[in-house]
Amino acid sequence: MRKVPENNSLKKEIEEIVKLCEKAIPEYGENASFFNEGASEEDMKQWEETNEIRIPESYKE
Repeated sequence: MRKVPENNSLKKEIEEIVKLCEKAIPEYGENASFFNEGASEEDMKQWEETNEIRIPESYKE
């Protein structure tokens, strides 16, 4: 696994994502990459309400 710099504020989260991806290798292949279609504005509003969190506007573009 590639090392995440110690000063990266998302180190823990990145390492968790990498572990999950490594677990999926047997099923999807080592070079698999997944890009889903973007969510609609209504889907994002519903998700925000359900999860009681707001997605920054810059992420919605």
